[in-house]
Amino acid sequence: MARAEMVSDNVREFILPVCDAKIEDGQVVAEGSKLVGTCFLIGSRGYALTAAHVIDQMDESAARVFVPDPVGFDVSNITEHEKHSDEDIGILKIDLPRPIISPIIFADHEPPPSYEYSMWAFPEVIAEEVRYHDWPRDLPQFRPAHVYFRGYVRRKLSHSPNPSFSSYVGKHFYEVSEIAGACSSGAALTTITNPPAVFAIYIGDEQTGRRCGYAMNAMKVLDWTPRILGKAIRDEAVGANPVDSSDV
Repeated sequence: MARAEMVSDNVREFILPVCDAKIEDGQVVAEGSKLVGTCFLIGSRGYALTAAHVIDQMDESAARVFVPDPVGFDVSNITEHEKHSDEDIGILKIDLPRPIISPIIFADHEPPPSYEYSMWAFPEVIAEEVRYHDWPRDLPQFRPAHVYFRGYVRRKLSHSPNPSFSSYVGKHFYEVSEIAGACSSGAALTTITNPPAVFAIYIGDEQTGRRCGYAMNAMKVLDWTPRILGKAIRDEAVGANPVDSSDV
């Protein structure tokens, strides 16, 4: 089977940073603005998936998604959102500045331990690198940048890796090799196949002890039908970019 990965020029269109962005006179201002997490578009109607705890951490009055344009970012409003009742996954409705058709599809199987994956995310530590440079203090002290990760599945879990963490809700998890850090939550883990396909969503990590990342098993919730979407999430993704199953 041929291998393929989502490359930087492509992912800028549909893997996006979720931010709290205070707006004054049409400009993002420093005070109260910050990176919150990562999301990825599915379909062609401005819907994106993320981790449910990213929604919990958003400021309702300032929650926005940064969509790239030729000179920077368009700051796009999140008009609706909804969380799954049992698992750490949520959906956003974004007022996109232009039509974007996401190539995202879902995998046709649950990858086993040792399976390789790739992931693009917006880590907080990278976004805050601007603090080390001569960045005007009246501008936001973060600049989202998508970062590439490649790793492997360590094991599958049918229970929370740590029930004391409010973000580790549900019972369908992957333990993965890569630690992506804060604000990477909501990023899509994709198979290294042609075409790449999403099978999990990054939700957190443990940087001491086991030193690993955790992702919720998206294959377990493909039939989830959010009220704001009106169809199963698997159907929204496939509907925008039909793929012959023989190609997966």
